[in-house]
Amino acid sequence: MRRDLPLLYDAATVNASFNALPKQSNGFPANETLQEFLAANFGTAGSDFEAAVPDDFSSEPDNFLPNVTEPAIRQWGLAVNDLWQDLCREVNESVLTQPQLHSLLPLPGITAIPGDRFRELYYWDSYWVIKGLLVSGMTETATSETRNLLSLLETYGHVPNGARVYYINRSQPPMLSNMVLAVYEVTQDDDFLAYALPLLVSEHQYWTSPPKQVTVATASGNYNLSRYYADWFAPRPESYLEDYTSAEGMSADEQKSLWHDLASGAESGMDFSSRWFSDPSNITTIQTTRIIPAELNAYLYQMEINVADMADMMGNGSLATSFRGYAASRKVAINALMYSQTA
Repeated sequence: MRRDLPLLYDAATVNASFNALPKQSNGFPANETLQEFLAANFGTAGSDFEAAVPDDFSSEPDNFLPNVTEPAIRQWGLAVNDLWQDLCREVNESVLTQPQLHSLLPLPGITAIPGDRFRELYYWDSYWVIKGLLVSGMTETATSETRNLLSLLETYGHVPNGARVYYINRSQPPMLSNMVLAVYEVTQDDDFLAYALPLLVSEHQYWTSPPKQVTVATASGNYNLSRYYADWFAPRPESYLEDYTSAEGMSADEQKSLWHDLASGAESGMDFSSRWFSDPSNITTIQTTRIIPAELNAYLYQMEINVADMADMMGNGSLATSFRGYAASRKVAINALMYSQTA
C-alpha cells in the first residue's frame, strides 16, 4: 500500500497533472500511467521522517536495570536498549519549511516511534516510549519527545492521535501529564514545567467540554463525565477501504454514524476492542460514542491530580485548588456510576 508519500510539487499542480492523464475506454488511466504519475509527483514514503541517533544514546547506560543481575536477562535488556538506534527519527527540513507538501506534522525535535513499522509519532504510545527512554538514561530524548507532544497541543488545542494531518480530528487517551511528570522527576527543570502547565490546562478543557463531556442525570443528582468522540464522520483516510467496505449497504445516516464511532474507537487507542460493539463479533455494531468509559475518566482523574500537583510546584495555589476540585467531583461521579461491588 502506498500511503503518506510527500508531494514534490504543490497540491494544485499535482491535481492538475492527475486530471490531465490520458484515460482508457473505461474512463480510468492505465496502471502504467498511474505508476509514472506517482513517480513524477511524489517522493518515497518515509523519506520525510529520517533516522536519527540521539546524542544521549549509550549502548551501556549508567545505572541500567540495577536490580537485574542474571547475565542472560541483563544481556537481553541491553539488546532492547540498542533498539533506540533503530527507532529514533526526526522530520526533515522540508516538513518544517513546506508543511503543505506533507501529511506528516512538523515536530521540533527528535522522537522515538513505537515500532519500526510506524512512520510517525503516536500520542499515548509515547508514554511507554518515554518511560523506556528514561530507564535508558536518555533524558534529553525523553524531554524532546514530550516537547513534541506539547508543541502539537499548543498548535491544535489538543494532542492529535498521531503526527499526521488526518489524525487531527481526534486525540488518544490523555497521558501527557504523566509524561511531563515522568520527565520532570528526573530533570527538575522548572522552565519545562512552567511551559507545560498551561498547555495541560488547555488539554483538560478539550476533554471536559461538549461533545466529549456529557452530563448524566440521575435521581441522586447530575454527574459530568467524558467519552471518546472524534470530529470525523467519513471513512478514516488511513483505513479508507476497510471503513468504506464496513458501511456497504447502509443508509447515508447509518454510514456517518458507523464512521464516527470507528474514528472514536481509534481515539480510545483500543481499535478495535469488542468492548465497543453491541455484538462482539460484528464491528458494524460499534457504539463508542454511546459509552462513557471508566478508564478514560480514570485517566482524566489522574490528569487532574497531576495538574494540581504541578500547580503547587509552580506556586499557583488557586489553580491547584481548582483541579483538586475537578478530581474530587470526577471521583464522586466514577464511584456513583461506574463502581460495582459485585461485578
